[in-house]
Amino acid sequence: MKLKKILAGVLTVSVVCCLMLTYTGSSSGTPPTEQEFLAQSQRLIVTSNKETVYPDSENTWRYRLSISPEGDSGVLVQKLEIKYYTFGKEYVLDETFDANDFKDWWSSPYIHAGQTRSFGSGLSSESPIYYRDHTFIGIDDMGNEVKGTIRVHFSKEKKPDGQEESLWEKKWAQQPSLENTRHRVDNPEDYDVQGLRVNADFKVDVGEWWPSVEEGTYWVPAATLGTPDNTKEELLQLKGKPEEAKERIDVLFEALAFIHLIEPETIHNAETQGSHGIRWEFPKPARPAIRDSSLNCASAANVIHYLLEDDYDEVGYVWRHSSFEVEHP
Repeated sequence: MKLKKILAGVLTVSVVCCLMLTYTGSSSGTPPTEQEFLAQSQRLIVTSNKETVYPDSENTWRYRLSISPEGDSGVLVQKLEIKYYTFGKEYVLDETFDANDFKDWWSSPYIHAGQTRSFGSGLSSESPIYYRDHTFIGIDDMGNEVKGTIRVHFSKEKKPDGQEESLWEKKWAQQPSLENTRHRVDNPEDYDVQGLRVNADFKVDVGEWWPSVEEGTYWVPAATLGTPDNTKEELLQLKGKPEEAKERIDVLFEALAFIHLIEPETIHNAETQGSHGIRWEFPKPARPAIRDSSLNCASAANVIHYLLEDDYDEVGYVWRHSSFEVEHP
């Protein structure tokens, strides 16, 4: 039984920062209590997805902050200040980000009323950090200064029993464990291609990994949208035959496996033309891409759409926009 839709992408913008910090000294100063610090917030709401952040399987503290205006006014975020405190609760380091950083992260530093932006961060659990104070500063539509504060605590201890694992601890390995395996076929080796596993069975909240993804968005196996009928050997026989491939391939798993099987070791870039500092890319349509086994990200999307457009109730594209100044969007 096929699901109703294939979602080809998610239109979101986020920032994820990863740091490894070491210290040889510290600055003097008594930090404010958490109550005093949080009391500085003015009309900008900041929340964290974790009360206490524990090390994951990669010895990294990961967390996500959500930032939203309070009331009916939007906010132009101008600055983020982060202060680090060691396990001795001594203030040791400042980090400051400005509006240009927010423009790169979110395309625009402006947050509309009712909208939420996300800030994701990763920090090595080897760092001697006890907590981080985050202060977001901006102005609302009336020109009033707004401020949102939150304190994130870190623990070097092992996560308490029963606490939900992060995506990084649940992420799917090349050979899924038994509890993450569903018996769809008796001979999975005839279907598995690179990272695709026909008998895999999992459901992971993508928001833990990609902070700005909408809540309730999950990573599930490609075979969730239909068990394949064609083995990888049968799919390989369709190489260079777009019409026959369209006729034979009718589930997402097969379409993804087909792309893996026909593409060369190095992905072929799209043709580019441009002048006056503006460059345009021209990815191949689906049929020439299959015929020539020449794919990049955009032409691969064209191929999947072409192969499956008659097999699901809805198949489409999602456009993702990046700032013009971003060198590698």
